Amino acid sequence: MKYLFIDDNADMLCSLQNAFNKYPHVVFAECHSVTDALLAVAFHQPDVVFLDHHLDEECTRDDGFEIADQLPASIKVYSTTTRTDKKEEYQRRGIECIAKTDLAKYRSLISLPKKENPVQELTAQEAKGLIERVGPRLGCDYTSRPVFPEGRKDVCAVKHTAENGRDYGYDVVYLVWKTPDGQVKHTQLKDSRSTKDYIHVKAVKVNDDGSVSVDFGSGGSYSGVPWDESMKVALQGAKPEVTRQTPASYTEAAKQTMVALVEQHRHEHPLYKQTSITESVIDEERRLAVCVLFEQIDTDRCTAEGEGYLGDQFRYSVWKMNGDSKPVQLYEDHAYIRPRSKSEMTGTRGRDCTIKDLRLEGNQVKIQHPKGEKVEEQTWEELTLTV
Repeated sequence: MKYLFIDDNADMLCSLQNAFNKYPHVVFAECHSVTDALLAVAFHQPDVVFLDHHLDEECTRDDGFEIADQLPASIKVYSTTTRTDKKEEYQRRGIECIAKTDLAKYRSLISLPKKENPVQELTAQEAKGLIERVGPRLGCDYTSRPVFPEGRKDVCAVKHTAENGRDYGYDVVYLVWKTPDGQVKHTQLKDSRSTKDYIHVKAVKVNDDGSVSVDFGSGGSYSGVPWDESMKVALQGAKPEVTRQTPASYTEAAKQTMVALVEQHRHEHPLYKQTSITESVIDEERRLAVCVLFEQIDTDRCTAEGEGYLGDQFRYSVWKMNGDSKPVQLYEDHAYIRPRSKSEMTGTRGRDCTIKDLRLEGNQVKIQHPKGEKVEEQTWEELTLTV
């Protein structure tokens, strides 16, 4: 709040200025006409005006009324007139009158400004060093350069990559900030432990309410689904509050649901390969989506050929997502198949259960799927599923 005293008496203004010398949001203007007063208001842009009634030497004009009538309704006006015959008219206009020397009344209306906490600058080295200490380790690890929002140096997003150097790794995105007392803190926003997707921080911005939004996404390097996501973090309380932002479109919401489906079908077993989405179709207008989920289980390969007795087990399934409802499985098939040679037990390499060429036509899902029990004899056929 900003307060403006308007008076034609320089000595009175000087006395008030001495009384409020620790109030930087209280300003003073010596004015000798209505025009002077209106110019002072336009220059200082106050929220509250303490207005003298007579500004001319002759004291013949009702300057206070004329000025008050021209001020916007957003400005609160108090009159400091000593004219008892004018107070009734001010009261009729809804304007309270205060004696010029009533400092106690002024102080009850004017509060000391809140001291803003100084912003502590967070260096990229501090943020990166913290995440290098707290981030997961798999042997071949790397912390990326922090991403700061425009115009702020006390908060940033940092991506940490943990890899074992062979066949497994994932990314973690953190928000790091420095408190006014100089503490460097962090909170985790997202990780790709279940999908192994590479994550890219796209933007960090500070919102009008002081919260911080972090936009990130992935090309779907392992999950098979390119996706984007945004997290909002409120830092004002004792603990940060992290909120997942509503997707900007149904397409983005459907992609996030597919990624969650991949995460739900992750198998904690060394013989399982990475689960992924092989194909998907999204109808933005109807808020309808379908996808093909792929899972693979390697066998022990304990045969002379190194292909296992039956081969690897593959599982394909078709899922639909309708609006905000949970995914529903429409179809599933799984089978064993050897990579190169026939099994001595079965006389065949196995059976192919691949699902491909996913299409959404009206209320029907159409796919191509091998027909038959032996891969050597199988032919492709079209299957129709109803959504």
